[in-house]
Amino acid sequence: MSERYSIVLVDSSDWPVPDFNSRGQPDLLRWDDAVDAWEPEETVIATVYDEDDAEQIMALLKPKYDSEERATELEIHKHQQEEESYTLQDWWKDNDECFCDLDHYGLTEKDDSGNPYNWEDRDILYQQKPSYHDFISLLAHQAAGDVFDNNNCVDEAMAKKRRYNQQKMNNLWKLHDSLYDADLEFGDCFVGGIDTGFVYASVSIKVHGAERKDK
Repeated sequence: MSERYSIVLVDSSDWPVPDFNSRGQPDLLRWDDAVDAWEPEETVIATVYDEDDAEQIMALLKPKYDSEERATELEIHKHQQEEESYTLQDWWKDNDECFCDLDHYGLTEKDDSGNPYNWEDRDILYQQKPSYHDFISLLAHQAAGDVFDNNNCVDEAMAKKRRYNQQKMNNLWKLHDSLYDADLEFGDCFVGGIDTGFVYASVSIKVHGAERKDK
């Protein structure tokens, strides 16, 4: 689930008032029903995806929009929304150019089934399951780059970068699990390695009970 925040102008100026009979008495029963059914008019002023940004916008706009005379008030409404899943096609779109430099990223030329990557047809390529070696190698590069990026500033932007990069890594690990969990045995020792240029990540697994060392 991801979150978004709407800065909403709430207009309560049309709050229901009771009707009065010929003797000047209010019809409280009808008024109660009217109040129960009443909803204030709401206008979305802005929508953002960071709570701190919402608070800052709220502080800037409150003097302009809050008014006791006009019965208007600004509020922040928090919304939960389902995240779009990160797919194998998304992974290829993000990483296919990395295969132009196999040595730099420590990549291979074959997919998880041992078939050559089909660079002639992107529709076929984007359906190919990358070798575990290639997936982990690129994930390690991504993680190392994110660590550098996260610490390359000292203001509020750092926290936002970390949240964004954390979500990005979460998506990669979800995709990892959907692609390879059936092949992995928990507790398998990783031997061998990948020199990513930034970090050293070991990549060797057992598949269906047989040790597999990707090269």
